[in-house]
Amino acid sequence: MNAMNSQQARCIPAAILSCRNPPSGSKEPARVQLMNADLTREAIDWTETWLIEDSSRVHLGLATVLETREGGRDELILLDWKSDSSLDLLALLPETICPVEGTVAQVREVVANLKVPELRNFVLQVFELKDVFKYFWTCPASIRNHHEFAGGLAVHSLEVVTAVTQLRNLGQTDLCIAIVYALLHDVGKIWSYENGTLTAEAAELGHEHLGLERMLPSLQRLRRQWPKGGLVLHGLFSGGGYREDKRRGRAIGKIVRSLDAFSAEKYMARPKSQRFKS
Repeated sequence: MNAMNSQQARCIPAAILSCRNPPSGSKEPARVQLMNADLTREAIDWTETWLIEDSSRVHLGLATVLETREGGRDELILLDWKSDSSLDLLALLPETICPVEGTVAQVREVVANLKVPELRNFVLQVFELKDVFKYFWTCPASIRNHHEFAGGLAVHSLEVVTAVTQLRNLGQTDLCIAIVYALLHDVGKIWSYENGTLTAEAAELGHEHLGLERMLPSLQRLRRQWPKGGLVLHGLFSGGGYREDKRRGRAIGKIVRSLDAFSAEKYMARPKSQRFKS
């Protein structure tokens, strides 16, 4: 305890990614995986309260932690946790989570610059899905074709977003919808690949359906908060459309899909020696 007392506890914003509970009957404490922009570490949980009910999402909050030396090794101890869903999840991501330098910062900037708060909140909710939080940054955009490297999904998505931002014939709201659709249009690929092959589920349903399925609770929340725009975005991700603003949604979809195809074709046109570069 003296070693502990000589250290000062600090309060940091963090995301909890997972909890590892000890075997039944064990006196060992639970351990949690903490992450923020400066730290990704397992911590001993001294709160004696397991606070994550939904294991499919990361949880945001203020962690009171203490560095100490236990059993001859440095340990991080979680002394207290206060949930805070208002924290910016993307600000907690370390830059190194994506192997392609600068990608995290660019995505962070794109989301921060969205002029429609409801859309910005929707994107953050999607990134709170644990699989998206962890694998959007390392997943390839395809297995054998375009952007097939680790980080390719994020790089390809950013290329489509960048092309969308150059458009001058869309109003501000439609532009924001197009940016969000471009950023997340391939998010279903996170659940489509396993050990370098297409999963049976993805082969049967397609990555678009898998992405829609995982984002559906967030899309429904968006529709409640912003019915008109939420319907348009839901229609885009579903590959169909709704009667209200159907023509508008179809136009946005055609634009983004054409830019998506251009990004893929541009990559494939590179000499093979340059294909793994962002």
